[in-house]
Amino acid sequence: MSGFYAGLRLGESYGIDLLEDVDFENSTLSVNHQMQMQNKNWVLCNPKFDSFRTIKIGPELLNALKKEVTSRKKNMLKYGPYYLKTYLADDGTITQARADIIVPYKEIWPAAVKESGELTTTDTFKYCVRVIHDSLNNPLFHHHCLRHTHGTILAENGAWPRTVMERLGHKDIKTTLERYVFNTEKLQSDAVDIFEKAVR
Repeated sequence: MSGFYAGLRLGESYGIDLLEDVDFENSTLSVNHQMQMQNKNWVLCNPKFDSFRTIKIGPELLNALKKEVTSRKKNMLKYGPYYLKTYLADDGTITQARADIIVPYKEIWPAAVKESGELTTTDTFKYCVRVIHDSLNNPLFHHHCLRHTHGTILAENGAWPRTVMERLGHKDIKTTLERYVFNTEKLQSDAVDIFEKAVR
């Protein structure tokens, strides 16, 4: 949902910390990390191109994140000491331990974990992609399609190009316009309508 509703990259979606990155009161999401595999360990590192940003999010994504927080709390009670908590070491390495074990690192709440708290990663998304490729017969789908769709929907509905650029975390408008916002039939028709209204 974060790819479609917020235009996040795959690693950024898995890098969300529900404890610190979501401001439910102000409906914002801060992109502070991306999840990556480094030296056979999952780590949280800076987003691509250091594209730190805070963006507004709508009710669909906000409600999904709220439900995840509620579900997480229920599962922590259900599993008790066997719930797997997630921690961030000083070097950015992600580690997990049972709830009854004291860990000297900062606790984080990744946006996506299994019911038991077990970490899911960008590799987990590969299963979803396989289902979409094979069962739904859409071999061209990948996570970036969600990002492209987000940008194009914004453009088709009149979002300011700089706003689209900043939501997607691009360094320059050229990347946004050349690679993420497609010149759809709707955009072409809208251009004619805008011109015709302007010269009337």
